[in-house]
Amino acid sequence: MNIRNTFVFWSVSMVIAISSCADESLQPEEQCSTHAVIEDWSGLDGCGYLLKLDNGEYLEPIIVGYCGTPPISEEQMNDPLANFSMEDGMEVLIDYDVASEYGSICMKGTTVKITCIQEVGSTTETDL
Repeated sequence: MNIRNTFVFWSVSMVIAISSCADESLQPEEQCSTHAVIEDWSGLDGCGYLLKLDNGEYLEPIIVGYCGTPPISEEQMNDPLANFSMEDGMEVLIDYDVASEYGSICMKGTTVKITCIQEVGSTTETDL
């Protein structure tokens, strides 16, 4: 193998190696798509934080509970709300699924499971 072929071989090998090891954290993240404002409704019996959509509709987020008996389910470990700190008046972007299988004491809005939540202006996204 002559010097030119060796150079071409190593150059192509390096390009392939570098492109296959690209850091995924540098890729643009998909953002949550629905704007909402968090409102504290804890003064209303059975309520807590609700999400008010731009159209005025309220969503009542379900936080998957942990009863204290191991093992912790995959659903509980991946719940976007598990490590998200809600505050009254906070603007967020969310994605959600309607959770009609869950009952509600609050009965102020549609019961939903949050699949993605991100504070508006934040670069940190919690995704299921």
